[in-house]
Amino acid sequence: MAAKKKSATEKQLKGEVKKLRAKLERADAKARRWKNRARQNEKVTAESQATVKKLRKRLEGESAGRSSSAQPPASASTSTSTSNNGVTPDESWTVVRLRSEAQSRGLTGLSGKSKAQLLELLG
Repeated sequence: MAAKKKSATEKQLKGEVKKLRAKLERADAKARRWKNRARQNEKVTAESQATVKKLRKRLEGESAGRSSSAQPPASASTSTSTSNNGVTPDESWTVVRLRSEAQSRGLTGLSGKSKAQLLELLG
């Protein structure tokens, strides 16, 4: 009878081991999926950071160019009807640059204006 009891206990233990191994395999598969997702997210993050870096450089370049050419000399008139340093906005300017120029001239209510309307205001 002790032999039967031992074999039944062994069967139960083997069954438990089998269940635990299956559970471990599922957990490992889940971990692999999460690691793959993390790698994908890291790639997207790196691409986004590179894009932000490029845009910041471009923005700094535009603002540096604008600040060196858009600042009126100390003796120049500060009238809002004349453009800074004789620079006249044209079609090549972006809406963002046009709005910035308009703000620097003290104009308000620009957010709803189209590019053509901004050019007309600044022209």
